[in-house]
Amino acid sequence: MALTRIDPAMTTGLVKTTDKAGADSGGTSGQVVQLTSSNKVATGYLDTGTTNGKVVLAGGSDKIATSLIDTGTTDGKVVLMTTGDKLPAVNGSLLTSIIEALPVGMPLQTQATLLTAVPQDALDVSDGDFLKKLITGLAQSITPVRASSKFKIDVTWTGSITNAYATNRDVGLYLEQEVDTAAAPGTITYLQATTAGDRPSWIAPLSAASPTTSTGAVDDLLLWCNFTYIATPTYDLTEILAFRVGARIEGGHTSKTISTNRTVTDSDDTDHPRGVSSITVTEIRGA
Repeated sequence: MALTRIDPAMTTGLVKTTDKAGADSGGTSGQVVQLTSSNKVATGYLDTGTTNGKVVLAGGSDKIATSLIDTGTTDGKVVLMTTGDKLPAVNGSLLTSIIEALPVGMPLQTQATLLTAVPQDALDVSDGDFLKKLITGLAQSITPVRASSKFKIDVTWTGSITNAYATNRDVGLYLEQEVDTAAAPGTITYLQATTAGDRPSWIAPLSAASPTTSTGAVDDLLLWCNFTYIATPTYDLTEILAFRVGARIEGGHTSKTISTNRTVTDSDDTDHPRGVSSITVTEIRGA
């Protein structure tokens, strides 16, 4: 029959339970290395050095010499600070905590379009009691780097409109906002004043550079419109945002064309100037 339990009394005098068996300890071949009083292996027992297979010991300042570290700016390397306590030129696009450390309201990125072309766009898209059209080329896309950002849009436009003397007071600029342009189309929102009754809804009207009472004289001038708008779209970080500048005119003014960076007549002489328009979109850190 197999034994399943031994009575301790049966081992009395046969097994010592209070003393540990002695060992051949020391620091030579075949001996057991004992821990020091601080429960560590003495460095004298280690094969130390600075070549392959050796154990590296800390220097006099309790640090490993930099010359023994595999440093560099490529994959798997340890990056060292350069002169002036600065990081070397490395790609930091995967760093995630830098943006979060910035205060609310800090600019995160800026994208801009400088329009030097002279497009002409017929205001022929019906919009209730009004006619509208996006201005060719005056648009900017941006890929957000953080959720819940705000976007500051700065627009500078110059140009003219057909029969400006009679129509410039009835035309203004607005913004078209598209979220997730890859959806083709994404979610479209018009950024403009809140519509109230029959009032036209813009962000800002066109203005003449100087007063005049002559139709022909206004057609020879560059009108202008500058404005800033703060947009707060709802989006996912994988989505691209687009902001486009458009013009809207009271519907009674049919067959009107808005010209950008040029006058209506645009004659090649010193009396007909040209200009430059732009749109700048800045992502701003939100709360």
